[in-house]
Amino acid sequence: MSWLNIFKKKTLSPSELAKTIVLASAQCTEVIKKDIDKKFGQKSKEAITKWMEVQYEFLFFFMHLAMRSSQSRLGIKNTNKLQNILYPIIRDTTTEIWFGHWPKNYQEGVKKKFTDDVNTAELDYSKCKILFTKNPPYADGLIQKLSFNVSKISGLNNFETITKSTDITIKLYSEMKLDQLIDSVNLD
Repeated sequence: MSWLNIFKKKTLSPSELAKTIVLASAQCTEVIKKDIDKKFGQKSKEAITKWMEVQYEFLFFFMHLAMRSSQSRLGIKNTNKLQNILYPIIRDTTTEIWFGHWPKNYQEGVKKKFTDDVNTAELDYSKCKILFTKNPPYADGLIQKLSFNVSKISGLNNFETITKSTDITIKLYSEMKLDQLIDSVNLD
């Protein structure tokens, strides 16, 4: 943890950080949604399922980036604290958005699957050594890993989807200024 962080004012709530992550994932998904709708039929069950799964993948990616940033900036103890606060907020919010009309017992199943999936994604993304690479093996780059995952999950399986995913992720990650958000999150 940087000693300078001790003197910075902590003004961002974990809920506000969660909102930033959820909104970024939704914006990324919107770029891919048009192609999903075109391939599977707008409002079809398959298109909606693919759209949701793609949004979850973007969520898992941005959640992973937040934890990576937190670990380097706030240390392991505060990262664990942030993760224990942040993940349930995101899980519960997205469950309500996608499945709020379902019976509570089904929603609990969705929450459990979300937790299992985010843990699997966390392990998958943790294998990546850098944020982005221009050289093979592309699997070393987090953004490339995300883009390949999105292309596969979406059912589109094409270079155009990989490119769109990469471009929107880089744009929103740059605009997000995640390190600054992590520095200002209040864990008290």
